Amino acid sequence: MVKKTIQVPWYKPGPEFKISDPLKKFILDLFLTFVAGGLIAVINAIEGGIINFPPELIAYTGLILAILHTIYTLVVNYKDGI
Repeated sequence: MVKKTIQVPWYKPGPEFKISDPLKKFILDLFLTFVAGGLIAVINAIEGGIINFPPELIAYTGLILAILHTIYTLVVNYKDGI
């Protein structure tokens, strides 16, 4: 009699697999460090004149982000019943 083994893909964790909270925080901090580094590089490129944006583009982008943030806040507050 041959035993059948269940083939589990290598990328799928088992049922007992848990990631600890400090490891989650470390991975999040690592990701945010790369994001912050990228933002600093872009800001330095804009201030140094390497990237040249017209002021209207920056103003309209800020306006669009403010409108989207307002819509997001309204939807979240409505969903939460506030």
